[in-house]
Amino acid sequence: MGKALADRPALQLTVVGTSSLETECDGLRRGQLGAMVQAEKQRALVREGGSTADILAVSPAEYPALLKQVYQRADMAKPRNLVGLAKDLPVAGMEKLLMSDIAVDDNTMRELAVQRAVVVRDYLAAGGCFSRKDLSARAQKCSFRRQMDTARRT
Repeated sequence: MGKALADRPALQLTVVGTSSLETECDGLRRGQLGAMVQAEKQRALVREGGSTADILAVSPAEYPALLKQVYQRADMAKPRNLVGLAKDLPVAGMEKLLMSDIAVDDNTMRELAVQRAVVVRDYLAAGGCFSRKDLSARAQKCSFRRQMDTARRT
């Protein structure tokens, strides 16, 4: 394909990214929750006078404390005790509530599809066979809501 594009300068290649709402919704929510926990770690490090360049991955030992901070910061309905304070929940309970509060819609899935297409486009351009100007990236032309409705009917 690289030779065909070189021989025909008017020819362009479009990389199309796809995403599926029904199969990737939970994974996307889990990824966003992980990013929220990572941001909380970054926030704590800056408060302690550290640099944001020092950020490492969240270890399993510090995950529950960081998740609790994310849970406490979250602006969502939380289970309350008799006094009216938010209940302390186990890690699985906090994850479930936080993930259910993360919105995943058509635009989110479209952004994911475009991100995937851009990664492939950049990989092809870095390989040397394709010129960056001959490549473009876009999301699949499809309603993600229609995919979800179809999946519910089957």
